[in-house]
Amino acid sequence: MRMEVPVGMRGRLLVGLVTLGLLLPAASASGAASSRSGQLAMVKIIIRGLGEQPPAQSLREARILDPLYTRYLLRTQAKQKARLQFVDGTTLNINQRTDAVLQDPNHTIVNQGEVDQVDKHGTAHRIQANGAVATANGTNFDVKVVNGRIFFVVDRGHITVSSSGGRVTLARNQESIVVGRGRPGPIRHVNADAIIAWTRGLNSDGWSPITQLHPNNTKYAPSDATGLAVGGGHIFALGGDGGIAELTTSGKPVRAFGPRTFLTGIAIDPGKHIYVVPNSPSGSSPHISEYSATGKLIAKIPLPVGQQGGFSTYKGLAVDSHGDLWTYTDNLPSGQLGLLKLSPSGAVLATIPGTFVNVAVDRQDNVFAIGHSKSSVNNVIHEFSPTGQVLATWTFVGPHTTLPQFGGLTISRKGRIFAAANSLQQGKPPYEVADTGGYVFEITHTGKLRSIWGKAYGRWPAAGAFLIGGAIAVDAKGNVYVVDNDRIQKLPWFDT
Repeated sequence: MRMEVPVGMRGRLLVGLVTLGLLLPAASASGAASSRSGQLAMVKIIIRGLGEQPPAQSLREARILDPLYTRYLLRTQAKQKARLQFVDGTTLNINQRTDAVLQDPNHTIVNQGEVDQVDKHGTAHRIQANGAVATANGTNFDVKVVNGRIFFVVDRGHITVSSSGGRVTLARNQESIVVGRGRPGPIRHVNADAIIAWTRGLNSDGWSPITQLHPNNTKYAPSDATGLAVGGGHIFALGGDGGIAELTTSGKPVRAFGPRTFLTGIAIDPGKHIYVVPNSPSGSSPHISEYSATGKLIAKIPLPVGQQGGFSTYKGLAVDSHGDLWTYTDNLPSGQLGLLKLSPSGAVLATIPGTFVNVAVDRQDNVFAIGHSKSSVNNVIHEFSPTGQVLATWTFVGPHTTLPQFGGLTISRKGRIFAAANSLQQGKPPYEVADTGGYVFEITHTGKLRSIWGKAYGRWPAAGAFLIGGAIAVDAKGNVYVVDNDRIQKLPWFDT
């Protein structure tokens, strides 16, 4: 399997979390070329599930050159689950210890184990097991094969179960059992929600709430969080006027430190020093506070006070590989709004005029910032060189013709750009009246917007749902963290 090719090519799997023994092409003697099918380009995402517990091996992601084969094997081992998402909105969940075959996007064969099919309304799919076939349209149904017995259960809609011995139609909370190739058994009433409870971990797409920001009995209001950073194996979060909350990456409180004032940005340098921007009151000297990895104040880096010496505010903070700092201010030395680059001693190195919301830096020291569109919505991402030259500007429309209202921005060690956002319906301002909830997006380096995670906020507080688009960070391993109302959610992710 060849990796790292353009994601947008026809017939390609966009993202696959793939592991040996989980998802494999069928090993047929007829050869791979004759078994390929362009239809399998309909497979959008494969997620190795974390519904029970994280697997022993790290997750792996691949951009796959070849299309998925017809008769593609879907095999999960103990404590492994998987989820396939199709571009039409259909989902196929695969339980642990399952041996199945994705014959084509509309046809799955189960030899042993359990699958759950969630069809988008109006789409038709069938699942086959031994001599029995379940045919569905716009339905959520479960098929389990154990020792030659096939259990068909409907959670939503209805299915038709057919075998050589006859057929039966099942509706919600109904089950029929087929033994071998015999006639479908009598209809039984069951609790379908309880039967398919094993899919709940997959429905979160791997997200897990790890904490509420109330360490050391000091209240931190993550809904007001203005920054999130990860470094040295710990999470550092800003919340309200409570200073800096330090936690382990599993959510255990470590300490609280820093000024008990409103903080508007946080960053960690390669040496694990922590920088924060206090919201300096009028008449005080604006500065960036630098702390050691243990929370000891090291220095106060002076910030310029603007062209006329007037009061300046600063928002967002990023640090590059040289220890130089980027922040946004409403009063550059020129008197304009814009981004400001400072040396560790506070010398002004560069300025970028404009209106921005947040700032991040990649490993090549290129600068990324959230900006306003003409509609005054934060749905623009700018990329600048280390000295401030414009490299790219992208204006985005999100899923379902919404405008992503970006808030948090972060870049992984491998250059993956992630943004947390609310999505606002297109139309005339004020957009906020049609807020559709929080999302996490990935922005490709060709300016494509991928809606990776996010569900309607009506499902909140389920894992994987975001009430707001809060601060976001990614650690050295690629784990993604998002502040979401009263919690931090974590996605065990990775970079290859």
